[in-house]
Amino acid sequence: MESAPRRLYAVMRTANPLVYGAWSAGAGGPGKAFPSPTSSVIPHRVLRIATDTAGYLGQLDRLDPATLIIKNAYEHTENGLRAERPTSHQDSVDDWMRATLGPKDAIVLVVTFDPIPMLLNEIVRTVRIRLGIGTVGSSRSSRNAHNA
Repeated sequence: MESAPRRLYAVMRTANPLVYGAWSAGAGGPGKAFPSPTSSVIPHRVLRIATDTAGYLGQLDRLDPATLIIKNAYEHTENGLRAERPTSHQDSVDDWMRATLGPKDAIVLVVTFDPIPMLLNEIVRTVRIRLGIGTVGSSRSSRNAHNA
């Protein structure tokens, strides 16, 4: 069973809500991204990954294990990474990052990917498309329909 598809993790240090939104959407929703604007629960495995990452970056002493925030992560920049934080167009994510991160702070974002459910969802989506059964389009396809 060791060769069976297993949960995969993507990890990055970021203060960008657009990056957060894209990665959590790609994994299947906000319940797959840690930390989260809607939950304070950090699974043990995620905490270990975040801790290892902060250690690799030489910032373990600044990591808050309860929030996965690295204080002063971008210390070598005069004003942080940017004058104004970009937006993800997801109010909950934008508001959460604005409220919890200082200009030089970042989160260690850990995103989980479960290959079997993702594969099954893709199969169902493909079958629905081929059968012409109502599907929810992506924001890109919705925009293209309105611009046509």
